Amino acid sequence: MRPAGELGSSDAALARARAAVAAGEAGDSWVRTVGELLDPIPIVSPTGASAGWFVPMAVGEQLVGFVQLDPELRYRRYAGFQRQTGQTQGCPRVREWTDREVIEARALSAVGGRVLAAPVLSYDRHPDRVAWRVEMQGADGRRRVAYVAGTFVAESTGDESDRT
Repeated sequence: MRPAGELGSSDAALARARAAVAAGEAGDSWVRTVGELLDPIPIVSPTGASAGWFVPMAVGEQLVGFVQLDPELRYRRYAGFQRQTGQTQGCPRVREWTDREVIEARALSAVGGRVLAAPVLSYDRHPDRVAWRVEMQGADGRRRVAYVAGTFVAESTGDESDRT
């Protein structure tokens, strides 16, 4: 693991996300004023390689969006959940996107069986399709992979190729 503050660290990711917000690259003016950047979460490719960082942006308990950085901490994008500026109505709760216990429970509810490994933030086919990857053993005994993004759960189709 790299020391805090070095390229690729959680601290460096948070600093880069803050710079993106300050430069007006992320969120609208209301989000940039009242939103709070939360702890960065590493994104891992389906093959296990570092794929960047997911930096949640919250207003209270609502997730209004997130900053996504590539593995070299370059700004990739900001994705927002707001329907209207100045409001959080319709935004997911932060826990739905960041709490591993909530993610596991959602995967179990959809797929059944048992979880084989802790969820990791990954993506489904393309880095812009960020979702939690949950390896499971289905009730039928087969290995399964569920992708969880908020309240949405999809079982992998089996194509786990790493398309960056």
